[in-house]
Amino acid sequence: EIRMKYLLLWLGLISTLLFGQEIPKLSLKDCVDIGLKTNVLLKQTKYQLEQANQDVLGSYSDILPQISGGYSYSHTNVGPSVRVITDPNTGLQIPINTGRTWSSNFGVSVRANQTIYDGGRWWNFIRGAKIARASSGESYQDTRQTVILNIMQKYYDLLKVMKLRDVAAE
Repeated sequence: EIRMKYLLLWLGLISTLLFGQEIPKLSLKDCVDIGLKTNVLLKQTKYQLEQANQDVLGSYSDILPQISGGYSYSHTNVGPSVRVITDPNTGLQIPINTGRTWSSNFGVSVRANQTIYDGGRWWNFIRGAKIARASSGESYQDTRQTVILNIMQKYYDLLKVMKLRDVAAE
């Protein structure tokens, strides 16, 4: 009884010294809204849920066809050159000028792969990803409810202390 009075007195004195101005009063709904927006653990479980959603999308990649493509191009340009031939009648070497030569090569390729059967492995990956997503969703809801419960408990504890302070002041 006496300890509670001293505790309330100290709380009142400290709050008066630290917060000499009027403190804005928040409703329970305001406190819950602020808590849901700023709770780090709740944000973390929300990110885990978003990652689980992405994992479900990624799990479908094994059943979709894989398509790849490529292209190539090469161009060769050879300038004028001189060839030497031997004249069969005289045995003399005769230079012959050749013109320019060039060539262009193009290549295009497309490849598609589709797994027809893998023993059910891809369906197990999809099922596992969906189960993990459901678990993350439940974890998020559990964390959210725990945050709300803790805020409500602290809010009502504060109201109780304030009422006890008022009663002690009378």
